[in-house]
This record gives sequence, C-alpha cells and structure tokens, in this order.
Amino acid sequence: MKQIVKRCLSLFLMQCALCAVPCLAQRPFEGVFHCQELDINAELNLYEKDIKVPDALDELCYGFLRGNINGVWAALKVIEMDERKAVVRMASDMGFEAQTIELTAGENGVLTVKLVKDNNMKAVKERKYVKLPKTFELLPLKPLP
Repeated sequence: MKQIVKRCLSLFLMQCALCAVPCLAQRPFEGVFHCQELDINAELNLYEKDIKVPDALDELCYGFLRGNINGVWAALKVIEMDERKAVVRMASDMGFEAQTIELTAGENGVLTVKLVKDNNMKAVKERKYVKLPKTFELLPLKPLP
C-alpha cells in the first residue's frame, strides 16, 4: 500500500513539474539582439521599463535600436503584447520622428520586425539615408543580465 501511495505521489509531482516547465521558458521579448544584414543592434525588455538609452538622460524605456540607422530609437510604449507578438511605439533620439513596429517571436529566439504604416526609420548606405526594408530579423545574442 505504501509503495502505491509513493508511486502515485511521485507521478503527481512529475506531472506538476512538467506543467511548470512552460512557465519557466525565456521571455521572447527580452534580451540583446542583432541584425547582421542591416548592422542594427537591439536591447529589449518589453515586460518592464528598465533599460537606459545610451547617451540619454536617466529616463528608462522598454529598449532601443541603434547601429547603422538614423539615430537611436527608444521603445517608449508597448501598445499590445501576447506570447508571440508585440506592437511597440518607438521614438528617435532626435525627438521628432516616431515609428510603430510589430515584433513576432520565432524559432530559436529570432524576432521578426515589421515596420507598421509609415517608414520613418532609415538605414545609412554609402553616406546616404535609405528606407529600411518593411521587415527584417533580429537574432538573439544573449539574455539581459
């Protein structure tokens, strides 16, 4: 009888552990990312406003994009977010341009970025500004500390 109770208890605990594993999965919209093709870096944490924009005042945001683009773009507002998709409003460090982006989490932590509506983000190519492609991918480099 004791063995049956032990076996049932161990099966129950294993089921509880298996159910808890998805809860421990890494949050897809948090970490440091890079787009090799466009030379863009991103530091994101869409779950908490705890990232300081480089060379900015002490104001915290949800993350930023920088690199071979026109300025540093800070994520100021998370419009909507679920397990696999987030819509974020970003503003340039110049202060007069804004862009809504849609992030979709894919396999192996890759984020697909889609520029929504107007395309205000520009890439620097041969010392000239050119429009970024409507979609591009950010590959994960490392989780945030």
